[in-house]
Amino acid sequence: MSLWKLLTARWGSSAGETDEVRIDASTNSLQTVSYPHHEIHSNSYYYSEGYIPTGSFDDTDVVDFVFTTHASSTKWPHLLLAFGTTGICTFEIYEGATVTANTGSLVVPVGSNRAKCFSGVDAGAGNNPTVLTDAGTPFTASALVGWKAYNITDGSWGTVVSNTTSTVTVDDMVGGTDDDWDVSDQYEINRSVHIVRVGQTITDDGILIGSSYVGAATGAAGKTGVPGGGDRTSEIILRTNTSYVFRFTSGFDTNVLTYRGEWYEHEDKH
Repeated sequence: MSLWKLLTARWGSSAGETDEVRIDASTNSLQTVSYPHHEIHSNSYYYSEGYIPTGSFDDTDVVDFVFTTHASSTKWPHLLLAFGTTGICTFEIYEGATVTANTGSLVVPVGSNRAKCFSGVDAGAGNNPTVLTDAGTPFTASALVGWKAYNITDGSWGTVVSNTTSTVTVDDMVGGTDDDWDVSDQYEINRSVHIVRVGQTITDDGILIGSSYVGAATGAAGKTGVPGGGDRTSEIILRTNTSYVFRFTSGFDTNVLTYRGEWYEHEDKH
């Protein structure tokens, strides 16, 4: 007589949100995903990546990325970092910086789950300070309230207060060159609650909590611009209501900096 028991598990918080726990048919192994991978499926994982080209990152040039966490949100960013340079570079992390709001340029957080984020171009009449229109990307009415709408073209953003199937209304557009929606402005709408800017005015760096030194100005046989790179493979969990400075300082002319930051925003259960 064989004995077996069907194992079930809860996948949601509401009554009846349970299902069978299954194993792989060929190996009889239990199949799971990592927690960060789970956050991608949950539409709470974001990234920003790009590069600072030759001519904009020469010897002694400084590039500051400021990650300012939301003052009242209980969602903590769990951050991973990676960067590379074609020549010598120093990297520093400061916590508790004092910055001037809405200076510098917005770095738009891109949602990793593209099936659950929204992007496109504005099709409204133009010069609208609060309303984005895009009939080509139908939204679910009232489903985006509390999300952020980013104007990629002018670098402004606002928090969604209402939406129909073709329009999104935000409280106020801030931090950009126009602070409104113009025809063909590109946008990104997602659930990130924190703000990242580059070149922001910093009046106090705060406390140095990490640093590294990569690459070289010259190498063997007079080789110049020896590449370097660094990363953070374990998460940094950022405090809320805090500004963090991620500073890159070039020690080499014609340097090129590539960077990638990715994070999920998780509410601590305890």
